[in-house]
Amino acid sequence: MRFIWLLHMAGRQALFFTTLFFISFVIREIASQQCHGIYSIHQMMLKGHTYKTFKTTPGTPECRDICLADERCQSFNVVMFIAICELNNRTKEARPEDFVKDEYRYYMAKGPKRVPLGSIRGLPAESCKEIKASEGGQAVSGNYWLDSTRSGNSILARCDMRTKDYCVKHQCQNDAKCVNRETNYSCACNSSGWTGKHCENDINECQEGLHGCHVNAICKNAEGSYNCTCKLGFIGDGRNRCGPVGVTDVNTVADDRITATDYHNKNYYPYYGRLNEIRGHGGWCPQNKYDRTGYLQVDMGKVRSICGVATQGQKRAAGWTTSYKLQLSTNGTTWNIYKETNIERVFTGNSDRTSVVKHSLRTDFKARYVRFYPVTYHNCPCLRVEIFELNVPRKLRSMQHQCGPVGVTDNNTIPDARMTASSSYDSYEYHHYGRLHETRGAGGWCPRSTTDRTDYLQVDMGEVRSVCGVATQGMRGSSFWTTSYKLQLSTNGITWNTYNETNIEKVFTGNSDDTCIVKNSLRNDFKARYVRFYPVTYSDWPLFQGNSDYSSIVKHSLRNEFKARYIRFYLVRYYSWP
Repeated sequence: MRFIWLLHMAGRQALFFTTLFFISFVIREIASQQCHGIYSIHQMMLKGHTYKTFKTTPGTPECRDICLADERCQSFNVVMFIAICELNNRTKEARPEDFVKDEYRYYMAKGPKRVPLGSIRGLPAESCKEIKASEGGQAVSGNYWLDSTRSGNSILARCDMRTKDYCVKHQCQNDAKCVNRETNYSCACNSSGWTGKHCENDINECQEGLHGCHVNAICKNAEGSYNCTCKLGFIGDGRNRCGPVGVTDVNTVADDRITATDYHNKNYYPYYGRLNEIRGHGGWCPQNKYDRTGYLQVDMGKVRSICGVATQGQKRAAGWTTSYKLQLSTNGTTWNIYKETNIERVFTGNSDRTSVVKHSLRTDFKARYVRFYPVTYHNCPCLRVEIFELNVPRKLRSMQHQCGPVGVTDNNTIPDARMTASSSYDSYEYHHYGRLHETRGAGGWCPRSTTDRTDYLQVDMGEVRSVCGVATQGMRGSSFWTTSYKLQLSTNGITWNTYNETNIEKVFTGNSDDTCIVKNSLRNDFKARYVRFYPVTYSDWPLFQGNSDYSSIVKHSLRNEFKARYIRFYLVRYYSWP
């Protein structure tokens, strides 16, 4: 064991000596050119921008010479101990976020012979901003080669290198993010509740139909957002649940249901394009990164209501999609590009390999198939995705009831015009006075006759509701009340049904005084918009009509003969003085 270890150590020392000699030789060779701008940085590397890798002869400046001879080479990394050269098509100035520590490498700049980024067709830049970062103060305005997000080919474009930071004096509102442009700035609203050039206008999601409230909830607009309130008879927060379809789960969405136009190789199969996927190299990558017609497609198995999407970069290498579009289809034949306000939406993608970026769709879209089309990317348009669908909240789905008031007591909820009756005794007992706790008029509704059993009080609730109970009260400050009654209900105001229990018309127990409220529950919930109350029996002190002038005599007969010595007259209403 010791002998083998000594040999091993001796080999490592020899390798280390050779490597040191190689580094020393390269540095000595380059030292004469230090004044020309060539330099090296030990234990650092530029990651993710290598376009060519090859093994060199230890102790020679071969890596440097090949880089100097190749116009595309902007810098290079050297892997120490094993003398491997990595040619980069970017500099650390162009991509400072990718300049990282590596104890086994060192980074070398090309120096004055480096061709400026974007100055030749074979070295296109992603943007004018990247060119300015790469060239610094040496950047000049002019035409440069840029990657086209449409054709996939390099195009010549004008870059104004005098661009300044316009965001210094931006006017973005409501926590919007300022994005610096070539000649101005733009505001990226931080939520879907704001719009306008400076994100200054509130979007009324309720009015525009952009909310996520359930059908059994009421939407109310708020600044930059909205609130959902459950309708009577339902509990929960009133919102639809935007939950994952399950693209991450191979049992939910099988491998053969995730396809693509093509793929780079067997390490980047389409079905590796699942969120948090670790198989292969952890993500889908197309064969040709310049082909803007490429897409990743997910078949969800059935038509769903799509409410959101999420993306992630490739797990193993620095490749991710920075922006993308969506196409959706119900049948896999007819496709629709996702739009908002009639404009194709370009979704912001990722800025690293691992972070998940989720977006909500303002307009819920019915689809079975979803395609992700990369628009811009970092190194390579790789993707891992998840799709989100609307799920009805469990509490709302189960239709759990809270038997609460419709709001007949509130004339803002039920206006006077929606309360009618077969007749009214006079203007003091109007039908719209038949509300619980009413104080107007005589404080209640009375029919014109006390003998007509077809008289009724009707309430129009404005929409069909699930009626679970009723409550009654007598006339305020009097001895008049209904002691029993029946109900008729209707959804359209034409066809009426008498409320039954066990196939028998239910006679509800009414009141025994003028103030107490008597509530009756309906054993069978009944769908209705209109409800009619039919008095059956009432308190035995009917209302007598008095005089209308100072001379006329008004006479009333008593239906039932009554033995009495003393008679009291109780004044209910009077004119001027009783």
